[in-house]
Amino acid sequence: MPQLLTMIISIALGTLLNPLNSSMISVAQPTLITVFHTQLSAMSLMIGSYYIVSAIAQPAMGRLGDLFGHKRFFLLGVLLVAIASVAAPFSPNFWTLLVIRLIQAAGSATISPNGMALVRHKVRERQQGNAFGILATVTGAGAALGPTIGGLLLALGWQALFLINLPLCLIAGLLAWRTLEETPQQPNIIFDYRGTASLAAVLAGLMYLLDSLIGGHLSLVWVVVFALGSFCFAWFEQHTEEPLISFGLFRQRRFALVSIVTFLTNLAMYALLFSFPLYLELLRHFSHATTGLLMLSFSGVMSLISPLGGRLTDQHGAKPPLIIGAACSVLGMILLAMWTGLRTPLPWVIGAMIVSGVGVGIGGVAMQTAIIQAVPREMSGIASGLFMTVRYMGTIFSQTLLDGFLGRSVTLPGLRAMDLVLAVLLVVALVASLLIRQQKEAGERVSEA
Repeated sequence: MPQLLTMIISIALGTLLNPLNSSMISVAQPTLITVFHTQLSAMSLMIGSYYIVSAIAQPAMGRLGDLFGHKRFFLLGVLLVAIASVAAPFSPNFWTLLVIRLIQAAGSATISPNGMALVRHKVRERQQGNAFGILATVTGAGAALGPTIGGLLLALGWQALFLINLPLCLIAGLLAWRTLEETPQQPNIIFDYRGTASLAAVLAGLMYLLDSLIGGHLSLVWVVVFALGSFCFAWFEQHTEEPLISFGLFRQRRFALVSIVTFLTNLAMYALLFSFPLYLELLRHFSHATTGLLMLSFSGVMSLISPLGGRLTDQHGAKPPLIIGAACSVLGMILLAMWTGLRTPLPWVIGAMIVSGVGVGIGGVAMQTAIIQAVPREMSGIASGLFMTVRYMGTIFSQTLLDGFLGRSVTLPGLRAMDLVLAVLLVVALVASLLIRQQKEAGERVSEA
């Protein structure tokens, strides 16, 4: 048991790096704009590029972990994050910092799928719900608490946002090196280089094409990039023996439905994480510190409730917590749309955020467990990577949604309209959860055609 606990701690610390660094940077935008004499558009490029690299690297590095061993790539990811974190404070200009941050994104994205695959290989199936619950708690806390942590670290200088990763990398790396055992290699797996490159074009083209449309002008460059990338990606994936994205997985009812729930839930979660502070600070005029504390009504509850989601998944299978989580998320978003006002009593708003946090916390573990257990054990790496890619697609679209409703100015009607749209999307997630077939026995993997 101590060795198992040590293994989970090492994987959890490594998995924390990606969501923590993806959200910490949000509060540092004004500081970095001033330091590097750049514009907000450049910071949007830095934030968007981080998500795109993460979305591409998740399945690619999961596939390479299947091929060469998951422990090896877990440690490689930790090393890349450590190198980037040391180099970033010495960046002479913005573009150097951008490149270093993309290396950091690639490294942290390498850790996540290989860490989940290690859990799948090394943890007993009936204990995987609790194990994934811990990882989901850490991941959710990293994403949710990142802005608060980043705001505190900025008092020490923007360099602290990168240097904070070093102790995490050191502990995670040492514990993993000493306690993790290498997983069996799959030498017959072929890595899809062409699919990886074309997927990068698809995601970059889609994100910046949507941004250009929201900005009121159509960028022909991004239209070409997206169209050409989509054509090449579809062609390569159909004519490759071992494709990067195994679309055959989506023919499995469970895998496809859980992917829909994951995408929509993550879209709503990140839209709420970035919009609610704007409501509190710009419309209700709360201080940065107070806003950070009030955000705990969502992020703190989400983190605390995740272990309960793990226990429910272990005891009853993935479907019940998925349904409960989606229902709570729908209710919470409807309450926010109704109660988000300039004079709404604060306890009412906090109550709506708590309900939303309960929904994401309970459902998050079930999503992760269901999607991993829906595939054969030897495909754990690619399934883990694909799961994370679906999550990052939700994150990317959440930024587009925010730009659409709040890009010109943060207004109460805009916030309420966005909350209603999110509520409708979460109803779709609830329906998808209801359509998932229950496992025959808790903890038992069910392959569904």
